[in-house]
Amino acid sequence: MRIHIGLLGAAKKIAAAALSGFLLLTVFPQAHAALGDGSMVEITAEQARTYSPNNRSNRPNPAFYPLPKGTKDRITGGRVSFRTGGVTHYFYNLASGVRVSADDIREIPRQNLRNEISRLRMSRRGSFIYVTLSMSDRVSYKVTNRSETENTIQFHFANTVSTPGNQRFDSGIFSRTVWDGSTLTLHFAKDNAFWGYTAYYEGDNLILKFRQNPGSIENARIAIEVGHGGKDRGAPGRNPELHETDINRLIARDLARELRERGATVALVGGNDTGPNQRRDRVEAWGADLLISIHCNSAVNRNAAGTEVYFFTAFNHSLAANLSRGVSRALETGNRGAKRGFFNITTSTQMRSVMVESGFMSNQGEYAKLIQRGYQRRIARSIADGIERDF
Repeated sequence: MRIHIGLLGAAKKIAAAALSGFLLLTVFPQAHAALGDGSMVEITAEQARTYSPNNRSNRPNPAFYPLPKGTKDRITGGRVSFRTGGVTHYFYNLASGVRVSADDIREIPRQNLRNEISRLRMSRRGSFIYVTLSMSDRVSYKVTNRSETENTIQFHFANTVSTPGNQRFDSGIFSRTVWDGSTLTLHFAKDNAFWGYTAYYEGDNLILKFRQNPGSIENARIAIEVGHGGKDRGAPGRNPELHETDINRLIARDLARELRERGATVALVGGNDTGPNQRRDRVEAWGADLLISIHCNSAVNRNAAGTEVYFFTAFNHSLAANLSRGVSRALETGNRGAKRGFFNITTSTQMRSVMVESGFMSNQGEYAKLIQRGYQRRIARSIADGIERDF
């Protein structure tokens, strides 16, 4: 079932004292001293989530990618805040055109950023392509991913006064680099080459680490998430013993077996009380190329039926469309298509990730099929077929 995400919790200090035989808890929200327009700041989070500067929401925008620890930028305007669920969230807009959480930055002495990018190098290590940029300053940047349309990814660097020349490569993933002012455009050598990326600084070198298409299912590391679990049993069905998470778990196990038989390295996560952020972080740490989140749908409209697959970032759209089409065809159900949705489990930019909603628990006819072991195996087999077609 589709999950409504929770809010980012504000850091709290808890003071406890035993009074009159009971425990008194006093909660003090973390104080944020407001920084002013023009203040110089540095990213302190390993990967700071960025947001559109044009709204006051803590919902990520799929067009905005994280900034790595050590990135420097200047605040524009004052502190931005909004309150929801009894919690006040604080953000700052940066000169590079992104918004970041106040929890992810610290103020540093003012300096004149005049970044010079003197060199771009490309290397291959294992299943990754590394683009190394020699920088004079750790400046901020925005990312534009057009891998679905123009087959490019762009990096728009702030406070950058010089860049190296254009280059051609035979890296297996990129064919050439083009500079237009302080904007770097990386051209992918072929379709479906971009499977995610992360960035980090080593000294003054900015490292862009790109995950390659593994090329075959035998080379792939695939994580399967069992939707819901523990106290959260997901959507109910007519049989009180078979909630959504019970069905998700069986489909996930069948899918893991199917993928292993085809040669993939597989990890199962979820199905317990861990939250989606923890599950996603665990999958990233494991080094997955691909994450498939297994769910069943539910709706107020009891006639709603069919298969749909959710994606977040643009480079996951083709996989979502492929799976939705293939699963619905195999199950002879309606294809509701690939849909963009914000679910924490699928927000990683480091790997491909989608959420498969194979049928509706709220539809009596579909629920009757979803609880059948043979039907669950058909779902798993059709997902595996779709994954294999995607390489």
